[in-house]
Amino acid sequence: MPPKAQKGVPNGADEFSLTKENYEKELQELAAKAREQTTFRSVMTNVAVLMQAVQILACAGVYSNLSQFTLSPVYGSIPASIWHISLVSTAACIGWAASSWLRGSLSRKPVLFLAPIALSIPTVQHFLFQLSYYLGPIYGPPLTELLTLMPLLIFSASAVDQLLEELDLSALPKSVAEAAPGLGSFLFFQVVERLSKSVILNNIGANFLQSRVGLQLVVGGLYAKIGPSTLLMYALPALFHTAFLNPHIQAPWATFDLNMKMDRSVGFKVLARQDSITGYLSVLENTRENYRVLRCDHSLLGGNWLPHDQVRVNEPIYGVFAMLEAVRLIQVDHSVGPRAENALVM
Repeated sequence: MPPKAQKGVPNGADEFSLTKENYEKELQELAAKAREQTTFRSVMTNVAVLMQAVQILACAGVYSNLSQFTLSPVYGSIPASIWHISLVSTAACIGWAASSWLRGSLSRKPVLFLAPIALSIPTVQHFLFQLSYYLGPIYGPPLTELLTLMPLLIFSASAVDQLLEELDLSALPKSVAEAAPGLGSFLFFQVVERLSKSVILNNIGANFLQSRVGLQLVVGGLYAKIGPSTLLMYALPALFHTAFLNPHIQAPWATFDLNMKMDRSVGFKVLARQDSITGYLSVLENTRENYRVLRCDHSLLGGNWLPHDQVRVNEPIYGVFAMLEAVRLIQVDHSVGPRAENALVM
């Protein structure tokens, strides 16, 4: 017959084990285990927050370069870059400073607006490019980025600020903890912007997804993965326009529609076009005056008159090219060494 449990002592417990020292030891072990679990949970939460913030900043840095690459065929690379840095810095400051106001004014988190804005930018750019003749290279680039890139960067900065508020930086000094999120975010954005520029330039034009419009859609899809939301429904009309009505997308139906409009209005048609490491290359032919030109971004590289009734052979459309070619045929009494050769062409 088993012995009876003593009064006040649980079954299976020894009355000598229920001492004050054992209670204190057990409590200390439980406290240590709770601290370990809390520390691990805090570290994992910080890692998750940082990963999401890094993804948003990386997408913003890539899209910053894509904005300039998209403007360069219309206005030229130099006009597109004059106001770019100032607009990017202003957008970052506005988004960081107005983060609390945006969260109070909007019904949803700023991160959920990023994908609809990014996917709508190609459509907005298409309509703004139609005003390029009136805006010119001075007002066109800053106004286009003011209405496209700046809203995206403002919401990106606000979303990052909201995320980084969840970081546990209690181990750092107060002054460092307050300045580290903003300063670190801007530095990381600039690093991504600089590194991604060379990567894009070295691979642009390899396929559709690495074209200018294709990359814009890819980054918009990454934004949608970071912040999925029903707000993406509002971007569907813009996506439809980009896929079927935007002439800047490098697809056969877009080129056909572009040629139909250009031939009726100005007598030009696009024979070929391709994004490349040197810029946006396109071969255009004038069907009314019978000549063909090669264009890179905003510059005409040259062209030839095509054979017709008055022209029997291909000839350059610019006389300067014929003059430069004729220099090679000049015969002189005394030749000049290769290092002393130089010429001034006006």
